[in-house]
Amino acid sequence: MPPTTAPTLILGTRKGLIVMARGASGWRLVSEALPGVPVPYAVVDPRDGTLWVSEDHGHWGPKLSRSADGGRTVEAVPTPAYPEGALCKEEEAASNKFMWVIEPGPADRPGRLYIGTDPGGLFQSDDGGETFELVSGFPPPIYSVRFMP
Repeated sequence: MPPTTAPTLILGTRKGLIVMARGASGWRLVSEALPGVPVPYAVVDPRDGTLWVSEDHGHWGPKLSRSADGGRTVEAVPTPAYPEGALCKEEEAASNKFMWVIEPGPADRPGRLYIGTDPGGLFQSDDGGETFELVSGFPPPIYSVRFMP
């Protein structure tokens, strides 16, 4: 999905991902992906057009996916994970339960991506989502991340 100024809707639903674009005759369906999978958050990276999607698989936990073609095809990428042995509460092992927000990094950092999770963790990738590092852990859950240049 190349960067665009065309009006586009990225809809994360309890039943999957829907991408729509507005043209001269109104809104049209561009793609549907991840049928039956709750999609709590999705965002397009304005730097390269990558569509990032958090998935909530319930029993199997959160998953992270990306698409380079507007959601027509979606590929799984490694989900951010807490370091081995990390504790979020007394004697409770830290485990990524939910990804609340995905935020592409600034324009001068082309592979950077941030993810806010529950329990509260801010994860950073500098290689386009191939690996993640815990930047800050265990404040309350992180619901929003925004860069102000």
